[in-house]
Amino acid sequence: MSNYLITGISDGIGLAYLKTILRRSPDAVFYGISRHVSPGLSELIAEFSGRLHYFPCDLSVPFPSLEEELKSFLPIDLVLDGFFDNAGIYRPFLISQLNEERIMETMNVNLISPIMLTKIVLKNFLRHKTKGSIVHVSSIAAHIGFNATSVYSAAKGGLEAFSRNVAQEWGSRQIRSNVVTLGLLDIGMSRVVPPSLQQELKERSLLKRTTDIDTIIDTVEFLLSDRSASITGENIHINAGVYMA
Repeated sequence: MSNYLITGISDGIGLAYLKTILRRSPDAVFYGISRHVSPGLSELIAEFSGRLHYFPCDLSVPFPSLEEELKSFLPIDLVLDGFFDNAGIYRPFLISQLNEERIMETMNVNLISPIMLTKIVLKNFLRHKTKGSIVHVSSIAAHIGFNATSVYSAAKGGLEAFSRNVAQEWGSRQIRSNVVTLGLLDIGMSRVVPPSLQQELKERSLLKRTTDIDTIIDTVEFLLSDRSASITGENIHINAGVYMA
């Protein structure tokens, strides 16, 4: 069996990923974190009770100690093989319209908590001498300027830099870290993107459509597997041709 930590599983990409991989890969076991249990997640937990473990956790409040909070959920003898850092939050407001609470919420969910969770996962990899893989989710907003994305873009840009440096620091231990940088989807967090920006992204797309969820699922599965053993420190852009790196 292979064990994976995954965040943001109540909806969107995280829930879609679990639905696909739990059925496709019978040896995969997931330890999932999200703020709440959605109806879709509840059904999945019931269907895969031995292979999908859930822990309620609000990643917008990672202090005083996220590591201490997760000790019972991720015991010391659990061997993790990978971490899919999928949780994210986007508030579609100009910086002048965001109060300090919303700014910190955005930074905590998109950058601070992923850093702290990566620390926990890295310690697990090192303890068990695992050749583990980490996959973070970023956004084209870290590469293209859009209205009402400044704080979100800053957090995702920081996450990409963090992933590259983790790859640099731990590559000698055969630990890999990569990022999938996504465009507009039809599910999850993309639903809060203002309609004008959604239209702009579709028009800029070379394929004239939104990003396909199945492409994202297949890419993340690949990056978490040994099939991508020589890929680390990369940003994999999946955006239907809105941005070409």
